[in-house]
Amino acid sequence: MAQLPIVIKPAQSKKDIRRFAKFPRHIYNRASPWVPPLISEQLRFMDSERNPFFEHAEVKFFLAYVEKRIVGRIAAIVNDRHNEFHDEKTGFFGLFESIEEYDVARALFDAAYDFVRERGMERLRGPMNFSTNDNCGFLIRGYETPPAIMMPYNPSYYNEFAERYGMNKIKDLYAYAVTDEEIQADKYLKVAKAVIKRGGVTVRRIDLGDFEDEIDR
Repeated sequence: MAQLPIVIKPAQSKKDIRRFAKFPRHIYNRASPWVPPLISEQLRFMDSERNPFFEHAEVKFFLAYVEKRIVGRIAAIVNDRHNEFHDEKTGFFGLFESIEEYDVARALFDAAYDFVRERGMERLRGPMNFSTNDNCGFLIRGYETPPAIMMPYNPSYYNEFAERYGMNKIKDLYAYAVTDEEIQADKYLKVAKAVIKRGGVTVRRIDLGDFEDEIDR
């Protein structure tokens, strides 16, 4: 694989964007705990006319090819609002996926870095999909725990490739798991009931059929 030329092309057509969205299914097999997003949801997220993020940011999608086979993808991101708020010139990469071939990852990182540098950015940071309001970071530990909503899941070599490229970790993000057996539900229910009784609080289900009046109540 490494001896074959790697070609990076922007994903511009609707066909290319759909290929971009579907590519992760070639990375994760059926035995993987990775949960694929709905293609329709992913396409909506990537659509500049439907995602308000694009109102203050520029995003470019790239696909990596070896011959005619797609072997990786990446998004390059310039978030104007982030840079204005933090008074910095930082570009981001996200939606990164690659086969286990460092040369492919390097070519994708190069494409993202070149894109943000051409727009005056001084550094590349990621992964951000597309910002901290979305899922971000590489999973580096905890592969034995099934992924949850808004949590990243990726092969372990992704972080290795990023560090090999010269990236340095700037922050640890932690997630915590708890089981039903560990939650002392009875204890919290007693406290909740006492608070409701003492404060004259009433808890009931919302009537979605009368939503406007429910807001006014």
